[in-house]
Amino acid sequence: MGTCLCGVFIDIPYGLYAGVRLGLLTIAVQSQRSASYTLSTPKDEDIYLDSSMHRYLHQLPNIRIFRMEASLYFATSAIFKNKLYKEVCDPRQLAKSAEMEKKNGIEYTENGGDEDVTKRPQRELKYLVIDCSLVSYVDINGMKVLAQITKEFRKVNVTVVLARCSRNVIC
Repeated sequence: MGTCLCGVFIDIPYGLYAGVRLGLLTIAVQSQRSASYTLSTPKDEDIYLDSSMHRYLHQLPNIRIFRMEASLYFATSAIFKNKLYKEVCDPRQLAKSAEMEKKNGIEYTENGGDEDVTKRPQRELKYLVIDCSLVSYVDINGMKVLAQITKEFRKVNVTVVLARCSRNVIC
């Protein structure tokens, strides 16, 4: 529409120039505003749906499934990481809280103390599944972010799994 209006009212070369610019702007805006969410399942079913859209869903114990509907490249890699940490949890915060417990002298013993047996609080997250079914492309920056995410979660004993990767993501 913008190309047509510029071509009619201004001049055809300016209309073409405006069309190219509007096309690039549209691509940039759409890639920056991609949807991301955690997936949950209804009881006794094998279908996974957006957790924020349905109230009757429940999370699997110790497992979080995260999906982002965009390619993972230089322009979206930081957004991907921030959305993942916001939707699931920030492993840096988990590491800090574990350090604070250690620093403050909070110790957890299992069958080794003379008095009460104090068990370590169960960490809610043990597995993070990143659903890559809607990721059509990953570049070097995207791979670096995936490696960094895996490394940070590994420090707090969370296993990261990439699921349903397409051929472009695997290569």
